[in-house]
Amino acid sequence: MNRSSQSFEKAAYKWHFSALAMLIFLAVCFVYPVQLSFAHSGDNEAFNAGESSGPEEIEVNEQGLRAIDIQLAKVRSTTLKDILETTGKVKADETRAFDVNPTVTGVVKAVYAKQGDNVSKGKVLALVHSIEVATTLTQLLNDRTRINSDIARVQTQRSPLTENKGC
Repeated sequence: MNRSSQSFEKAAYKWHFSALAMLIFLAVCFVYPVQLSFAHSGDNEAFNAGESSGPEEIEVNEQGLRAIDIQLAKVRSTTLKDILETTGKVKADETRAFDVNPTVTGVVKAVYAKQGDNVSKGKVLALVHSIEVATTLTQLLNDRTRINSDIARVQTQRSPLTENKGC
């Protein structure tokens, strides 16, 4: 095989491949034709060189209005509501939620922060009434009262002794 016959075979192969690809393309186009569809009659105005048929008018009787649930009202000026009523699901942002583990048990008497508030270290979030803390505080107050009465007793016992030394 010489060089010219090899180049001829390559060219023929390329031509056959191109022709086969073109036939497949045309077959696909024939089976699945491209269709331009428009949602409204005026959507294809760009293709009509500016020709426009204008808006179409339709008439609906009372029964038709009730069937398609169209409500008619006169145009008037009014203020918009700040509230939007809708339905949906609310999910907590798990990346911003933290568990709070108090060191004591008890009953929550007041809450000073609500969900979504920014809080910093040391901010009081809630008031918890704890039996353990109340018992410990009562014991502390009783001990302080006992110590104060002991101090007063010692001072009164010391007072006659200091007076006798002065004689």
